Amino acid sequence: MTDTQGKRIYHRPEIVTDQEGRTKLTKAAWNNDTMALHVIANGMLGWIDVGDLARLVWGRNTDTFRRAVKRRLPGLKRHLALTFNHLLVVEYSGVRGSASALKIYDPDVPGDVQAMHRMLADMAARRDNMLLYYEKITGLSGVQGEQ
Repeated sequence: MTDTQGKRIYHRPEIVTDQEGRTKLTKAAWNNDTMALHVIANGMLGWIDVGDLARLVWGRNTDTFRRAVKRRLPGLKRHLALTFNHLLVVEYSGVRGSASALKIYDPDVPGDVQAMHRMLADMAARRDNMLLYYEKITGLSGVQGEQ
C-alpha cells in the first residue's frame, strides 16, 4: 500500500482469530511490538512455549521456526524491558540449554526467581549487554556464588 506521495506504508502485523478459533498474525512477520503485547497479555498468566510463538507468527511449530523465535528472543527481551518496563524470564531446557518457554517475571513466584537466576547466569556467560540492567532491576545476580 502506498500513500499519496508514492511511499510505502508499513502496517504492523496484528493478532487475529481465524474461523477455526486459532490465533495468528495478519502477515507472517515478526514484530517486537506485537509480540511484546502478546507476551504481556499471556505471559503473566503462565509460561508461553516457544513453539506456540512460532505457530502464532509463521503458522507452524517446526524446528526451523522455533529456532527463528529463539534468535529473536534477545531483541524481544530488550524491547520488553526498555519500552514496556517488563522483564522477560526465559526457561532453558534440553541438552544444549536452548530456550523452551518464556513469561513475564514475577518476583513473588519462587519458580520465576529460580528461572531468573539461571537466565542471569547464562547472560553472564554470554556477556549479554542487558545483564547489568536485569541485575539492577531484579536485585539478583548472574554470578554463580551469589545465588
